[in-house]
Amino acid sequence: MDVVTVARSQQDGFDIALRRRTDGQRVIDELIVNGAFAMDSEQTFSEQLLAEVLGPTPGAALVAGLGLGYTTSRLLELGATTVDVVEISSALIGWAYEGLTEVLGQIAHDPRVRLHRGDIADVLCAPPTLPGFFGPWDAIALDVDNGPDFLIVAQNERVYHPAPVAGWRSGRKARTDSSGLTSPSSARKPPSGWSRCVVATASLTMPSMW
Repeated sequence: MDVVTVARSQQDGFDIALRRRTDGQRVIDELIVNGAFAMDSEQTFSEQLLAEVLGPTPGAALVAGLGLGYTTSRLLELGATTVDVVEISSALIGWAYEGLTEVLGQIAHDPRVRLHRGDIADVLCAPPTLPGFFGPWDAIALDVDNGPDFLIVAQNERVYHPAPVAGWRSGRKARTDSSGLTSPSSARKPPSGWSRCVVATASLTMPSMW
């Protein structure tokens, strides 16, 4: 098996690398963050499920975390009208526009997609300040890190803290419509108290993923 590093960056306070593995006829892209495996293009079930649990007609969607683009790609396949993606890594956004992987290139140049560099915790806790970033959205997908109890980037803990969730409620009209759905990504089932917090504090319907 051959492994090459396609791109690597230490911008924004952490190390991120895009690697490509070739095994015979298989070519697999993988994302490595702070030396830890984050995701690859071979196992994309959870990323696609994250989009699917938001319903068959996602409408206008907000995705927290670009990753390798599979959550956003699936939302587009399901007929999303617009998808705002907030990604903390400016390098990853650049790689998408460069088309370093097929899926990232496709979504970066899809007219329905807008890529924003920012921290989703800041976005959820305060009125949106990113250029061209206003909402409202019909669905929110938290595709950030590996979930609340298996973090690669320590600052992402804020995303799964009750404060950002409370921000959805305080600024709800600017973020989701009255029937908005939210779906979190997690490598493992998060603590039950956290999931109750999302439902109770944000007053949003959260389909179970576990």
